[in-house]
Formats: sequence, C-alpha cells, structure tokens
Amino acid sequence: MLYITIPASTGNLGSGFDVFGLAVRLYLHVSVERSSGTRTTVEFTGEGSDIISRSDNLILATIKRVLKSRGIKTTGFSLHVSNNIPIKRGLGSSGTARLAGVIAANYLSNLGMSNREIISAAIQLEGPPDNINSSFTGGLTASLVMENGAVNYRRCAFPLDLKLIFAIPDIQISTHRARQILPKKYALKDILYNLQRVSLIFEAVRSRDYDLLTHLLKDRLHQDYRAALVPGLKEILHFQSGNGLVGTFLSGSGPTTCALALDNFSHIGERMVSAFSAHGISARVLESKADNRGTRIVER
Repeated sequence: MLYITIPASTGNLGSGFDVFGLAVRLYLHVSVERSSGTRTTVEFTGEGSDIISRSDNLILATIKRVLKSRGIKTTGFSLHVSNNIPIKRGLGSSGTARLAGVIAANYLSNLGMSNREIISAAIQLEGPPDNINSSFTGGLTASLVMENGAVNYRRCAFPLDLKLIFAIPDIQISTHRARQILPKKYALKDILYNLQRVSLIFEAVRSRDYDLLTHLLKDRLHQDYRAALVPGLKEILHFQSGNGLVGTFLSGSGPTTCALALDNFSHIGERMVSAFSAHGISARVLESKADNRGTRIVER
C-alpha cells in the first residue's frame, strides 16, 4: 500500500502573480492499494465529501488519464481519501489532487517516474505550475515556464514565526472566471510596479525582513480586478499593517484571503470575517503555518 500526504498551497502572494506558491499545513491524505481483478473502490472523507461524486473525483480521473496516456489498462485498486483542504477556494485543492493521481498511477503500474517527471505530468494536467511546485517541494517556490514548455523552479524555506490566517468566504469562484475578468493589456507602470516587488520576495523571506515584505505583497495586476468577484476583498487588501499584521493578499484566484501575521491572530481573523459579513457573506477562519517538507510518500 502507498500512503501519500500532500500540503495545500496559497498562490501569488500579491505581486508574484502566477509565479509564487507557498505550501500550507492543510493536507490531502491518500492511500492506494492494488487489488486483483478490475474493480476500483473509492472512499472519500473530509472537505468536499458532500459535493464530490465518483465521477467528479479528480484523483481517480488523473490516475486513469496518466495510465491511458501510456497505453496502460487500469487494473483493480482501492483508493482512500481524507481531505482537509477546502475545495475550490484558492488553496490549491485541484493541484494536490493532480499530484496524488500522478503519484498513485506511478505506483500502481510501476512507471518509475522521477520526481521531476511527476511534477511535469501534474502541471500538464493542472496548468500554472505555482501550486504544484510548492505542494510537492514544500516551502516558498518561484516557478518559470521555459520557451520549450519545460518548468523550472527555485524554493526556499518559509519562516515559521509567520502565521497564515485564511478567511474562507462561503462563495465559489472558478479559476476560469477569475482569469476572464483580468484585462488583456496592462499599463507599463503597473507591470513595473509588480516587477519591482516580486524580485525582492525571496530575499525578504530569507532575511525575515517583514517590513519590506509588507510592501512586496501589494499588487496591480490581478487582485484589484478580482475584487469585483469577491465582495470584502478590497477592504481586506487595505488593512493597515502593524499590531502583528504583516500584510494581506488574495489566496490564488480566490475567494479565500490570507493574512501574514506575527501576533493578534484572532483579532485579525475577526476583522477579515467582518469585511465579508459587511457584504452579507459568511466566512470561516483557518489558522496555519507554512509547510517546508512538501509531499510525503510512504510505501508499506
């Protein structure tokens, strides 16, 4: 039997649009076991178990797709899923499912895939690489898609004295819709604004320069536009730093928002919930930290 544990991820971190991903201590737990015959059994518990049917199971679909692409017929196996990652909320749930599916397929048919091949296969199915890379390697990652389509990345450990406070509103936004709302062209000054900030994120994180990091979380390429889809986001993005708060940003394409904080965690979470409540939207708070280990794979 193979046991797989994959951390959630929060993408972008403000100015790092489609570049940065950060692994988070919320997990997708999957176990997969070969069985005789062709029968497949699936058990799903936790976040999303009330809305995800067998036909919607992205892990199962990924297993079948990977094997089919290699001309391999799916044999019998059992799949047990325990999920702690909110579904379709901007926390990389689909990326973790893609990774789990590729890893499971690799195990079931002894494909012998390297870590780089696993990451590449998951990205081909998922799209942007930021969430996939951070969930697999852990920590903070910056991803680059080369001209030939190959993906490269660099990572660094993320400080554990910074807590991540997520406010998860009771609304859903598809990644497709969140991209559609973005402009086709940008002003040069806005592009430069983000370039200047994104270039310093790694250094600010490594040196724990949180005063600098406050400014680097600001953005002009996606968050303001997506605020039209997430009532309350605009107010949260304008929270004044200080009293423990380092800064706020939209998690991935939303609707979840994230605050980086050193203190006053409950108060910050309450403020975020209140921003959504002012628009008639309920929200819940999850407090977490970065995961610097990444995906764990154990065979027993």
